[in-house]
Order: sequence, then structure tokens, then C-alpha cells
Amino acid sequence: MRRDIFSEEHELFRGQLRRFVAAEVEPHIAAWKAAGITPRAIWKRMGEEGYLGANQPVEYGGAGGDFLYDAIVMEELAYARAHALQASLHTDICLPYLTSYGTEEQKRKYLVPAIAGDCLLAIAMASACCWSRPRRPASSAGGSSRRSASRGRTRARWPSSSAAFRPRTGSGRRGRASSC
Repeated sequence: MRRDIFSEEHELFRGQLRRFVAAEVEPHIAAWKAAGITPRAIWKRMGEEGYLGANQPVEYGGAGGDFLYDAIVMEELAYARAHALQASLHTDICLPYLTSYGTEEQKRKYLVPAIAGDCLLAIAMASACCWSRPRRPASSAGGSSRRSASRGRTRARWPSSSAAFRPRTGSGRRGRASSC
């Protein structure tokens, strides 16, 4: 079914992305799933090709396009079943927060490398109970398995050193995110 929301330029972008996914993503999906992690190199390649933050401002390394470019990235990665990349979390949830609410210093520090694929963005959430009663994650195999006891699903793991979070302590000090 042809959708009329996409322009010819969008379709050219889609074709380019589809070739990229076929060559550089699809051959590795099974290995990434088995390892439970995607390598930082694919993020860097996606940034180099302009697939991270295609709708972000040009002054920060984005292409300055509209949201439909990011929708195309989501669709093509979904068609390839490359869900482990979590590119939509990085590009469509985290990046817009920085663009809309970040200071100029934060945009230069985090937005520029995130669009380039050098810094991976994620969401960190915590509640008071998590810090007062620390406990080990449930494991079905007793080893280093990262499975949720309640749902039996493998949790996404980000490459090491991609994000760190220090929560608000309740004494008025603010939480901080580490640099990328």
C-alpha cells in the first residue's frame, strides 16, 4: 500500500537505509541476539550515515529533516527485526528532550555525539525502594543471565560506559548523568 505522507526524498532515504540495513545490520542480528548486546560500532556507522537524529537540527549534526525520516528508520529496522538496537529510544525519545529542554552546553556535550553515534542515550528511572533495599536481579540460570523473573523476557543491555545515572538523594541535591 502506497502511503502519500512520504515524499520522493523520503523514499530515496528509505532505499538508502534499506540497503544499509541489508548489508550492515541483518547479517549480524542473530549474533547480537545471542550475545544480548549490540556493538558500539553499528551505532557509529548509523551516525556516520545520518540515520541517528535525521530530524535533529543541522547545527548539532542532524540532517534537519522532519519526523518522517525517523519514522522510516523505525520501520526499516522493524522490517529487519533489528529491535535490539533500540534506535527509536535513542533517536525519538531521548534526543528530543535534549533538543527541547537542554541548555546549549548540554546540547553540545550530549546531542552532537549522540547524533554521531559516539554517545548512546537511554532513560534511567529509580524509586526510593530501589535504593533502600538493593537486591540482585533474578536469574533463571543462576549465572549472569539477564532475565526478568516476572515476565521471562531478556532485558536490553547497552554497551558498557554508554550511560550512568546518580539519582536524586532527597537532601536537595540533584541527580546527575555521566558524560558519554
